[in-house]
Amino acid sequence: MKAGALRKRVDIEEATEVVDGFGDVVQTWAAIASDLPAAVIPVRGKELNKNQQTTAELSHRVTVRFSPDVWQVDTKCRIKYGTRYFDIKSAMSPGREFRELVFECVENVTYG
Repeated sequence: MKAGALRKRVDIEEATEVVDGFGDVVQTWAAIASDLPAAVIPVRGKELNKNQQTTAELSHRVTVRFSPDVWQVDTKCRIKYGTRYFDIKSAMSPGREFRELVFECVENVTYG
């Protein structure tokens, strides 16, 4: 993988549950890897109309270098790219060489 291909910066966040002041369990997100060089490539998009709202579902492929910080990333995690959040649907290492990790992600945007 060429270094010039990894021009974007992303954070990988993991869902955690904490108890708030009222005793309720609340889901929050904690960064497990920050400021990772990445390639963020849009793959496809589709729009769905439901209950008079339009929802866009955008698929992306995010590639990062392999590191111990990202070894245990799974579908319970998400990728933060600027102000956008991508839900991870799958993670793989091409060729099983553990040089890079490729995440198939979905971004859901609701408007209207």
